[in-house]
Amino acid sequence: MVRRVFVVMIGVGLFYVSLAGKYLGVILSATGLRMEEIKALGFMQACLGIGLVMGTVFIEAIAKKTKEETLVRITFPLLGAGIAVLYFFPNYYYLLGMSVAAGFAGVIILGLAETVIQKNAPDRMRGRMFAAYYFIRNAGTVIASTATGFIVIFVKEPEVILSVGAGLIIYGAVNFFNRKAKQRTKSK
Repeated sequence: MVRRVFVVMIGVGLFYVSLAGKYLGVILSATGLRMEEIKALGFMQACLGIGLVMGTVFIEAIAKKTKEETLVRITFPLLGAGIAVLYFFPNYYYLLGMSVAAGFAGVIILGLAETVIQKNAPDRMRGRMFAAYYFIRNAGTVIASTATGFIVIFVKEPEVILSVGAGLIIYGAVNFFNRKAKQRTKSK
């Protein structure tokens, strides 16, 4: 579960830094909006916050209907697809809707990861487990932020965003099929 959080934090970091570069201006222009990029970024962050609140409100009801790990596995390809669509459909209103969905997905991935860790960690190790979890989670963001600066020298921001979306889709598919293979092995 910690590995999944690490991967999503790298993806989110790459996406956010690429978006905050020149691509947000491209999206605003394609949508026909004359808005300062910083203002547009602020509205996007507000929508992300709305998604986080919605996710917090509904996570318990959703988690009761499906297993936590299954929900996290499903979230990766959906989040990746939503990000990849932004490459083909650079629309600011879509970005705002995607921000709400990304906030919701963030609660699913991060909240359920912490729940799974808490359930599975022995009492005497729980503090150390969470310290390691937060270190790894935050390292993903630092790695992504640093790497994006170098990556955009060679690859344009829209392609980075498309790559992040495709990477999350592929990662989600690999996790899904890997789980199926492990289940078949256990049943034999």
